Amino acid sequence: MFLSGGNEMLYIQETLLIDLIMLILFIFIVLLIIKGIYNKSEFKNIKLQNIITNKIKVNNSYISIKNNKLRNEYINLHGVSRMEAAATLDRQIDALKNKHPNKNMTWYIEKAIHDLKRDRRV
Repeated sequence: MFLSGGNEMLYIQETLLIDLIMLILFIFIVLLIIKGIYNKSEFKNIKLQNIITNKIKVNNSYISIKNNKLRNEYINLHGVSRMEAAATLDRQIDALKNKHPNKNMTWYIEKAIHDLKRDRRV
């Protein structure tokens, strides 16, 4: 197509504008892909780190797998619904923290299990 004078200049400007928009979209798409790959690898690194440290994520906090197993043992021994048993365990842990500060969570849960078993013997 042959354009004359001002029309030719307008056609070139429109073509350059379209090329610029296409380039910006291409760069944007490439950046999104790179970000997605980075986030995926970051997620794998976090997951691997949790496996190495022997921790799992529960309710937006990381707890050790051992503590989770101990909590389940307490809940199963308690004999009421899981929610009631978990609430009771949390209250007992708070009381034990006040009575015996500076112990680790595993100790508190093991102590709660021991106390529950001891009370059941009576």
